[in-house]
Amino acid sequence: MVLLLAIYVTEIPGVDSGKYPVWVDGYVYFLSGKPIPQLYRWKEGTSPELVLRALGGMHELSYSPSIHALAYITKRGGKTIPAVYYPEKKAFLYQKKIKRNAKDVSFSPDGKYVYFTLSGKNTDIYRWNLSTGAIEPVLQTPANERMMREVNGKKFYLSDVDGGKYQVFVMEEGKISQITRGEEVVDFAPSPDGKYLLVSRRMGTQSDIFLVNLDTGNEIRITETPYNEVNPSWMPEGSGFLFTREEEGKNYPVMVKSEKEVKLPEFLTCSQCGFDKNKWEYRFCINCGNPLDDEKEKARKELVGKREDFLALELSERVLFYVPAVVEIPPEIPEVEEMKKEEEIPETVPEEVEKPEEKPEAKPEVEEGVKKPEIREKPGEEIAEKLPPPPPPPPPKPKKPRKPLKLRDIDPSILFSIPKAEVLPSLVLDLTAGGAFALEEEGYSPLGVFSIGFGDIAELVFSTQTLLNTLMNRSIIIPTIGFKMLISTTLKQKGIINERFPEFAFAVKGTWWNTTTVGDIDYMRRFAHLYLTLEDTFGPLKLVGGLSISDWRIKTSVQKTEIARSPVLFFGGVELRVKEKAYLIGEVSQYADYKLAPDGIQSPSDLCYGWWFSMGARTVLAPWMVLNMGARYEHLLGEPSGIADAKLWFGVNIPVDIPSIYGYLTQ
Repeated sequence: MVLLLAIYVTEIPGVDSGKYPVWVDGYVYFLSGKPIPQLYRWKEGTSPELVLRALGGMHELSYSPSIHALAYITKRGGKTIPAVYYPEKKAFLYQKKIKRNAKDVSFSPDGKYVYFTLSGKNTDIYRWNLSTGAIEPVLQTPANERMMREVNGKKFYLSDVDGGKYQVFVMEEGKISQITRGEEVVDFAPSPDGKYLLVSRRMGTQSDIFLVNLDTGNEIRITETPYNEVNPSWMPEGSGFLFTREEEGKNYPVMVKSEKEVKLPEFLTCSQCGFDKNKWEYRFCINCGNPLDDEKEKARKELVGKREDFLALELSERVLFYVPAVVEIPPEIPEVEEMKKEEEIPETVPEEVEKPEEKPEAKPEVEEGVKKPEIREKPGEEIAEKLPPPPPPPPPKPKKPRKPLKLRDIDPSILFSIPKAEVLPSLVLDLTAGGAFALEEEGYSPLGVFSIGFGDIAELVFSTQTLLNTLMNRSIIIPTIGFKMLISTTLKQKGIINERFPEFAFAVKGTWWNTTTVGDIDYMRRFAHLYLTLEDTFGPLKLVGGLSISDWRIKTSVQKTEIARSPVLFFGGVELRVKEKAYLIGEVSQYADYKLAPDGIQSPSDLCYGWWFSMGARTVLAPWMVLNMGARYEHLLGEPSGIADAKLWFGVNIPVDIPSIYGYLTQ
């Protein structure tokens, strides 16, 4: 495997703030200064220099090597507008025709256009023709789109069509595909060859940098710090990248670049038996079973001598494709501390001061300010010198602070009783307590039910009471009352269906026999449903619909033979996000139930049909608590009904994010 090692620059000397770093002909250009940011540039071994002072300030930065120009956002006439600066010509272009605030500037690959976003009821993407000055719409939909980046004919952009969280989409030859899912994307940058994507994801209270392989879909986390890492940008030909770290109220440009190529040995020689055909990925010798950890350690040290290079190799080895590894400079290097003490940009480049060579001494020298040792002379004894006591040992390095527990916001995989197409994330539990909208005959459990996700594609539903009874009886088989599998995700990843196709899943739900006693006759009913569910999202609105193929059965203490019917019923629902963590939910569905025969002799014609609808609200109080409340009204055809038949309901969902809790406990 070929690995590219990297160096890490924590900050540029003399700069207390720097954002939107871009690489321009060997320099790092960035914006710095408060309250009005201006344009600076910096080159390794030099001090930063002021390049441009704009009256309206400079916000955001994009570079086009095709025309050697910088695009930025500046403030003119009370609004923000896009502008272009040509460093060689010392010339400017301003787009003053727009009526709304602009942001998110970027060049087209040929430098003929500048993409930008206009704010409003919905944010839409436009482009500025630098030759004619015309403003041309690029993407306008009911959702919010912003931040377009074009590479090799592919137009990447952010859209909040996926549940209100911004994700990366790509538009190519009129087709639109979703690239990222999961945590919201704050910023992104496609590589110059269009094969990789740097994304800044919102991970709880901070943002981290991830690298996405667009061919395989593999994704690796590059940074994992308690600070925000944003504004990623690539260096030429993917030789490295830059981003901004927001640390303790200041912004530092960070550069990650390749230094040299390293090839790991293809085979390892076992130190125990001498067998030399062990592949690098083997953990044990295939001849004698000896662990190969020491051999790998020796091979690493032979390849890299510097501590930072070793760490880069260790990080890069964990991925299957090119990733520039981030390596922090050890805190004991004094140059880093000196950088942090700089408060002003020096007018001239400071000269390097050579350090005097250290000469070994037989005895330690007495430092200035230390009391000279006493010399006493006694008869018959040689003159002795009392040396000062040895310096105290250095204080232990402070332990790395433990990151706070950050739980994800888990969206329940049902509306109130209608199943959505989505499933719970892998190994996340969701306990539903406080009753259910469903009828008692439909599987009501006084201890509630809980669901667990598997592999982000499947979900199992258990009755809490049944589970406890099973565990107390020490059974190795745990009965479930529901199962759901998300099919569309796999088909989209395989390219069988388009990314814009609605999500769809199938689910199975069943119950045990429920007994109702009327007089001296016991009536026993049970049912099972096969749900086929479709789900699509339009901004804050989520629509769910489908049909259920049911199996309804009944028997009595008088009639032991089961009566079975299999009706096909329709259902639908809507979820509207009215605030960040508040939702309105409505459901409607057909349902069926047996009419009880007074003599206990049932027939298939006793199955009656009806419908029900529910309306309510859902509030997310915390990542571990979701409250549901509302009312359900049902009407069985042929039976009298009215408002008094409505059932008021209150329930609680308690999601348990096991992966996040495990990561917190094991860090």
